[in-house]
Amino acid sequence: MGKTGTTEKAGQPAWAKRILKLLEQAKAKDPDLMRFGAYSHKYKLSAPASEETIQKFEEQEGIRLPEEYRDFLLFVGNGGAGPYYGLYGVEVEKKELHDSHGSRLYRVQEEPVIYPKMSDEEWDRVADPNGMPGTGRRKGEERHPYVGVLPIGSQGCTLMTGIMLAGPYRGQVVYYDEDLCGQPFFVREKGFLKWYERWLREG
Repeated sequence: MGKTGTTEKAGQPAWAKRILKLLEQAKAKDPDLMRFGAYSHKYKLSAPASEETIQKFEEQEGIRLPEEYRDFLLFVGNGGAGPYYGLYGVEVEKKELHDSHGSRLYRVQEEPVIYPKMSDEEWDRVADPNGMPGTGRRKGEERHPYVGVLPIGSQGCTLMTGIMLAGPYRGQVVYYDEDLCGQPFFVREKGFLKWYERWLREG
C-alpha cells in the first residue's frame, strides 16, 4: 500500500482526524527527522486496511484484534509512523508470527502469561520453564513467554513493541525483548490510542 501523511477514509471518525492532525504537527516540529526512528518512518502512514484484510488476518491467526488498535488500522493507517521505528501493518505482522518456512513461531491466540510488575522469580519461571523447579509442567508443556502478545513494531535489534490480545491487560501496549534478556515493560496507558497520542504530543 502507498504511504501518506494525511490519508483520509470515507466515514473517518473525529478521533482519527485528530490523530492525523497531531501527526502533521509532529512532522512539522521535526523537519530534519532527528527524533529517534523518524528517519525510518518519516511520519508517514500506509493507507488504512480494509475490513476484509483485517478479518482475513484475524481468521488466519485465530485472534480478534483489540478494538482501538483494530480501528486505528481501519481508519488511520495500516502501519507506518509510530514510536521507535514505527508500526507494522498486518502484512508484516503475519511474517513476524511465522518462520521462513511458514511455521508458527508461537501460539499468539493463547492466554498471556506475562503481566505488569512480575517478580524476578515469576519472570524466570516464565522465561525458562525447564530451568525452574516446581513449575508443575512436564517436558513439552512449556509455553512461549509471549503467547497472547502481537508484535506491532520494532525498537531495534531484539527489542519489540507488542499489544496484549487477551486477559485483563487486553489492548495494552507492552515492550519486550525477543531474547528474553529482561522483563517486559507495560506502558501506563490502558489502550492503544492514548499511547499513540502520547508519542505524537511528546514529539
